[in-house]
Amino acid sequence: MAYTNAQFVRMLTGDSGIPGRDVTSGDAVSREFYLSTVPVLADAAAVYVGGTLKTEGGAADYTLDDVTGRLYFAVAPAAVTGNVVVIYLAVQFRDADVAEACRQVGLDSTLTASTGEPAAAYRAAVMLCLSKAAELATTNAGESAAWAARADALRLRASTLGGMTAGATKREDGYSQDRKATDVQVSGTNPRRRYYGEEDRLP
Repeated sequence: MAYTNAQFVRMLTGDSGIPGRDVTSGDAVSREFYLSTVPVLADAAAVYVGGTLKTEGGAADYTLDDVTGRLYFAVAPAAVTGNVVVIYLAVQFRDADVAEACRQVGLDSTLTASTGEPAAAYRAAVMLCLSKAAELATTNAGESAAWAARADALRLRASTLGGMTAGATKREDGYSQDRKATDVQVSGTNPRRRYYGEEDRLP
């Protein structure tokens, strides 16, 4: 599966979405409804009326505002109890906020996460976490501290990124070297063992 930069940044913040399910009843008149939790992840909602999956779009069955949670039907659902069901992913950050964080660190939010500087996505995630910490500072100190701690962890990770490398292998004589061929033999001229195809050398 290919992730966009925006999706990867959202994953780094831990904001991949919490499933939500709203159920309401049509009355054959009302076309406007509102989700109970916002914002929601764009293009991740499924809307059913009478058990039939509806199509989103301006000229289709309904439109959904990801920020306000406004659900507007082209045709009012019939007057049946519990016939309107919406399944969605509630998130902490609006898509526009994630896209702006990506832009500020030089990432195109719509491109795949394989493009751009690896640490940039972490910096974008740090920005989002700090903004959430500031938002909650006066209303929920515990949540604010948690977001700030997540930002610190991401900042540390960003500072140590260097790409994938071979794992270091600890030799039995206490020295370390990069992982190589697993040739372990006894040297005829040296009673010490030879590790990974190389003679023992003092560091």
